[in-house]
Order: sequence, then C-alpha cells, then structure tokens
Amino acid sequence: MQRSEIITKVAEVESFLSAKGKAIFINNTLTSTDCHLEGTFKLLHHPILPAKVLEDFNLLLHPENEKQHLSAYQKEFEGYSVLIIDDSLLNLKVMAEIFKKFKFEVNTSINPKEALKTIQEKHFDVIFIDQNMPIMNGDEAIERIRHYEKEHKQKPAIIYGLTGDTNDEIKEHILKVGANNVFTKPVHIKELYEAVSLLK
Repeated sequence: MQRSEIITKVAEVESFLSAKGKAIFINNTLTSTDCHLEGTFKLLHHPILPAKVLEDFNLLLHPENEKQHLSAYQKEFEGYSVLIIDDSLLNLKVMAEIFKKFKFEVNTSINPKEALKTIQEKHFDVIFIDQNMPIMNGDEAIERIRHYEKEHKQKPAIIYGLTGDTNDEIKEHILKVGANNVFTKPVHIKELYEAVSLLK
C-alpha cells in the first residue's frame, strides 16, 4: 500500500469513530505528523511491545497525563548521552525514539567497528550493544571498549548487551567480558528506564 493510500485509510477510520473515539494505528512508514494522529490516534511501530501498547492506551484515554508522563523522563536524564549499536535499523529506530523521550542525547550505529571509533572520540554515559552482528559480535565490541577505557583511564560507561537468545551461557559470557547487564529483545520501555536509572 502506498503512503498516500495509508493516510487515506487513517482518515476513513477516523470518520467511523465517535466524537470521543480513540484508535491505535500500527505502521512503520509514517510519523504522527503525516497523519495528524495525536489526540485521536496513537502511532506504533514494530516490534509491538505490550508495555508500550498499554502505555499508549492509557495516554489516549487520559491525555491530561501526557505532559506528566513525559516530564518524569525529562527531569531524570537531560544532559546524558546514549549510544545504541545494532545492525537492525528497526531496533535502532524504536530504541532511539524511546531515549529521545527520556531526553537523552542519542547516537546510533549499525556498524560496531565504526561505533568503536566514535567511542574513542566521545564519551557516552550508556551504551547498548546487540550481540549478534555480522561485522563484530557484541561481546567482542564490549571487550574492546573496556580495554580502551582502562588503557586511557576513562570513566567506564554503563554497557548493556542485547540478545534475542535465551541461552544463559551466552548471557554469562557477555557479562564476563564487561557488560553491566544483558537484556533479551524486545526490551520493554520500563526495563530501559530502570536500566538507565543507574545513572542516578
């Protein structure tokens, strides 16, 4: 379906809603601005996280909570930086949007080797690294980051491994090379919030 057709479909759905009707719309190619979704609609992108669906339902039904909901994050993490390394553009997009809401300075990379060069130029407070990447696995990247920090007497970043594997041995290995913790994807917004709360 073409972009213009999707926008037309959104308008059709809106026409069937009552005056107080609300809807959640799922599409990866649009933004809220494209469809004027805020207020009546909430726009979600894949992957669909249960916690995010519940959160958006609550904000649709109680829009007065929106400012309060976002301000909690803004007060906490404004001025902090995060680097997200993942070869999946979709995962990068989802996590980047979450951390922008937290008011982090967000940097992303699909290439761990390029990310290592960035880390040598700039210090990040938090780093999320996917384990399974074609150029370099996350555990190797973490090991190199920890070696660089030690060699240059740099303040260690909080590093979290990301994996779709539930194998405990893999998680233990990622921790052994220097990760602070390991999360199984998809990671819920509450888990991310609690993870970066270590900064406080």
